[in-house]
Amino acid sequence: MVFSAGVFGLIGYESAEKILRVLSPTVEKYTGKPLPSFTETILTSSLPEVFKYGAPSSALGIDLTATLAAPGVNIGDLVSVPSLDYLGLNPLNGFAQGKGRGIIPTAYNALITAMASDSSEEKKEAAVRFYSAIAPSSMQGYIEQYYNGLPTGYWQYWSPSKEFKDAHKMGGYLSVTKDPFKRGRGEVRRTFHDWFARTMASYSLEEKEALKVVYVTTSLKRNLRDDISGYLTAGAQHMMKEGFIPLYIIDRLKNYGLNFDQIYSRITNRADLMNTTILDRLIKKKQTQ
Repeated sequence: MVFSAGVFGLIGYESAEKILRVLSPTVEKYTGKPLPSFTETILTSSLPEVFKYGAPSSALGIDLTATLAAPGVNIGDLVSVPSLDYLGLNPLNGFAQGKGRGIIPTAYNALITAMASDSSEEKKEAAVRFYSAIAPSSMQGYIEQYYNGLPTGYWQYWSPSKEFKDAHKMGGYLSVTKDPFKRGRGEVRRTFHDWFARTMASYSLEEKEALKVVYVTTSLKRNLRDDISGYLTAGAQHMMKEGFIPLYIIDRLKNYGLNFDQIYSRITNRADLMNTTILDRLIKKKQTQ
């Protein structure tokens, strides 16, 4: 299994990740450090690509784990309704929209935007989201090229000429690829090999690594905000009840890079938020302007 799909394709990998996320806050209370996820550990290691993604993916430089990985064992994998996901009518999945799913909500949004918006770019973005929702995975790269204003010589990637390859080193191909489902947010600069991987309904290993790093970093930042917020709330409660901030809270917040002045300021602000209404804060803000 490791040979064909790598560590990321092992059976139970996603379940193990979820278990670590659940255990991490409890472990941090006693050790002061959260449990690193398997993905974080693997990405920060020096393991070769053949171990992480498997021999086929490593040989081609394209992530094939979605095809070669073992079946998932999560509840969502064992009990799923693909037709409702495709239509965007699955309440268990939050009526999600995306590539290959959410036809009805994306079609509705595209129709409303076409009728109400005066922006051609906004209309194009709404239309592209609808195209991505109805298109099979093999056509997603074609739609992405259209959205990013690139020539759509999609089938040339299978028998490319030297001129076609060289074209990817200049002009619009050097621009950042944008995601229509994230308000046109830039993601990566794709090379010829990156676009070739999209014709195979996948991503190059370089792009996949970048996307995984972004996911892990975002999760770490979210956990950090949650941890800091919890300590600030606890400090505010101690200050209001006992008139001081316990040293263990100060020490923990210092570990997150805050100095004493920042800690005191944030805790007093948190105490103020806990003792005023929204209307009180709006009035105070208006009076200071």
